[in-house]
Amino acid sequence: LWNESSAMILGFEPGVHPFSRLKNFIGKAVGRPARDCTADCADDAGSTANVASADGQPWVVLRNTPLSDTERTVQIANSPGAGDNTASLERNYGVASDRGREVRAVTLDNELRRRGLDGREVLLLKVDVEGHELAVLRGADKAIGEGRVPFILLEYGDKMSPAIWGAMKRRNDATPAAPTPALLEGP
Repeated sequence: LWNESSAMILGFEPGVHPFSRLKNFIGKAVGRPARDCTADCADDAGSTANVASADGQPWVVLRNTPLSDTERTVQIANSPGAGDNTASLERNYGVASDRGREVRAVTLDNELRRRGLDGREVLLLKVDVEGHELAVLRGADKAIGEGRVPFILLEYGDKMSPAIWGAMKRRNDATPAAPTPALLEGP
């Protein structure tokens, strides 16, 4: 099927261990082990793996880097007391410079351009980034604005709002995060 399609799957996972698990899972799913890129993706920030190729062109590319609204170096850290699948770029989520590590963020619009996919449709944009959702969408502004992203699956939860996140961390306190949802602060 993929030999007949010009579709490409791009995955972005900034966590070291989740990225390793993602590479292994996708490699098993397509029946081919992931190979780390070398010269063919020298412009990539962060580790990159091509999981599968057809006719010499990658069709599953996984990046060990986060998406954001601008390309820059950012701090990422796991939530205090939580697993490695809780990493966030958002300070209100508990990111502290002494616990985190620096990573290079990219934007979806620039990644599409770099890969020669500018102008192509992104069938599905799935975003689960622990409070950094709006920044990811801003970094895909061109593709979304041109109507090239017909489906966006967005996790919306407690990390979207510092007020909600702060209220959830208070023990034995039933005080609401804000008097009304309209008054909640967001990133």
